Amino acid sequence: MAARGEKVEKLLAYLMAGHKFIVPCAAWAAYTGSMRTLFSALGVAGCALVAGQFAFADEPLYKVGGDVTAPRPIHTVEAAYTEEARQAGVQGAVVLYLEISAEGRAENIHVRTSLRPDLDENAIAALQQWIFEPARKDGKPVRTAETMAVTFRLPQSSTGDPTYEAGPDVSAPRVIKKVEPEYTEETRKAGVRGTVILSAAISLEGRPEEIVVVQSLHPDLDNNAIAAFRQWEFEPGRKDGQPVRVQVTVQMNFAWRP
Repeated sequence: MAARGEKVEKLLAYLMAGHKFIVPCAAWAAYTGSMRTLFSALGVAGCALVAGQFAFADEPLYKVGGDVTAPRPIHTVEAAYTEEARQAGVQGAVVLYLEISAEGRAENIHVRTSLRPDLDENAIAALQQWIFEPARKDGKPVRTAETMAVTFRLPQSSTGDPTYEAGPDVSAPRVIKKVEPEYTEETRKAGVRGTVILSAAISLEGRPEEIVVVQSLHPDLDNNAIAAFRQWEFEPGRKDGQPVRVQVTVQMNFAWRP
């Protein structure tokens, strides 16, 4: 029995050292002063939890590039403002580290650049609801490490024109001229592929304004995506038959292959 207890202690210590074990269980263990008491109390559920965490710890983690394709969002949820942040006029981006699992879910999310604690929490809550087409290596889905920016922008332009979301009463802007982004020589040689997601307001004249990178791929390609998007032209959105500013999100794809 002593040998079995020592094995359990070592396994749980390994999981906790790797930050893979849940905080409540760690707290319980500290309170009881015994890992064996914890494991015994958890019973079958504890066995399943430990097994699941151990499998997660063994799952390889890749970075996009070379023979690893970029994950692609297929369902997104917009991060919500808090009333306090809205009244304070807070705008900007929360930069997050996350891992996208082979099942296409955002996990292990951490704030790298904070905007405001309540908006940081809302950014994480929104990303936890996103669904991705996972990255692939040799045709098989894999876990990847990503950095994403979640943008918070108040619907007001520098000219005082209100900014709307497309919906039943507001038509979406329609693209009438599109310019594709270009690779840099360095990113081409490195085999970087994936998608830059941009958010912008389309003006009454049909031009993108206040462009923000929502999902980064590579700094050089982010800049090229913005430069290309600035050249796009739109038929502006309309409300009650009149042109209005409308918020849009676009994907700029970099899919060069040798």
